[in-house]
Amino acid sequence: MVDKCLAEYDEEAEFYDEVVKADHREKLKQRLLQEIKPILGSLMDNISSQALNDFKSNLEKDMTGGKKFREAADWSKMLVKFDSDYKDSKIEQAQWTSNKVRDKLVSQISSHVDSIRSMKQNELTNQVKSKLKSGLTESMGAILKKPESNMWVNLSDLFQHETESTCSEFRVGLEDLGTNDTAKVEADEMLKGYGRDIIEKNVRKETLKILQLMQDKFCYILLNEPDSNIPRSWKGSDMIQDIVKTARTQCVNIMSAMAIIRLGSNKESDNIQQILSNALLEEGGEGRLTSSKWDGVEASKTLMSPATCATVWDHFLKSSGIIITSVKQTIQARNDADKMAATANNQPQQQQQHQPNVLETVLRTAFPVPALAIDLLGKLF
Repeated sequence: MVDKCLAEYDEEAEFYDEVVKADHREKLKQRLLQEIKPILGSLMDNISSQALNDFKSNLEKDMTGGKKFREAADWSKMLVKFDSDYKDSKIEQAQWTSNKVRDKLVSQISSHVDSIRSMKQNELTNQVKSKLKSGLTESMGAILKKPESNMWVNLSDLFQHETESTCSEFRVGLEDLGTNDTAKVEADEMLKGYGRDIIEKNVRKETLKILQLMQDKFCYILLNEPDSNIPRSWKGSDMIQDIVKTARTQCVNIMSAMAIIRLGSNKESDNIQQILSNALLEEGGEGRLTSSKWDGVEASKTLMSPATCATVWDHFLKSSGIIITSVKQTIQARNDADKMAATANNQPQQQQQHQPNVLETVLRTAFPVPALAIDLLGKLF
């Protein structure tokens, strides 16, 4: 249309002055282009909108078909088609470009891709966090149920194994999403921090049961043969005080393990076990534990302060003292019964049936963890 109009002008102005003719020809051309420009703008908007809709549709279809997001979100082919469509619509007489419309289209596509990527990354994050939580909690329960001096070594090994596995899976998923390296590093740190929080929260929760854990350990050592589930058969050579000392030492080890958070650190780097042993295994030594913090330990890493340990130990001594007295009394009663057996054949059986009932009565009214103690002592006596 522009060419036709200009051709008609050239024909009618053939014999006019060249300078004047050229000047008016340019003015006519610009007026014609101004008439056409809105129409071309509308056409370019339609081409851009169609390209965006096609991209969204193809992206959803490709992902549904199992294609990796990074590959499905590649918009290079779509831009080639857009440039081709613009070339077909280009007005040769004008110096207009598609840069503005093209940049807007790229921005819209990029925004859509980022939105889908963010949604997919959230789904992936929730998936690996759930897997990490499951892997940690399933194995952590057994470690915390019977805390030993190597508890934090086992927890650190568990943490490293589970986080390495899930972080590796996370990185592969982020790679498929086309995530940049900085985001991958941040995601790794986030996942490790999440795993660390899970372990620390579970240990803090278990710390509330510290007295129960110590009582269970004490009863187990006192009432069973060494390193065995077989009920202890008390012999004349058995030194109950030595057994009690061994049991208390193990309980101090439990308290030491539960005193501070040592995830990823070397247990040898602190002397808490030695401090507790010196203070608690000596008569009246708990009076030395009056501080509200451990030297060199951050408050955020403290589970039980020295003063808290002293309080727990005081309760432990009272409750364990009851069971020690009961055991001594029951052993003495059995010995007396054995002596009486020499003169009366029917009395041993009666004594053996009577004594556990007396002990059960004491335990049920005084000892905080009767189930374990009663069961074991019942088998013994």
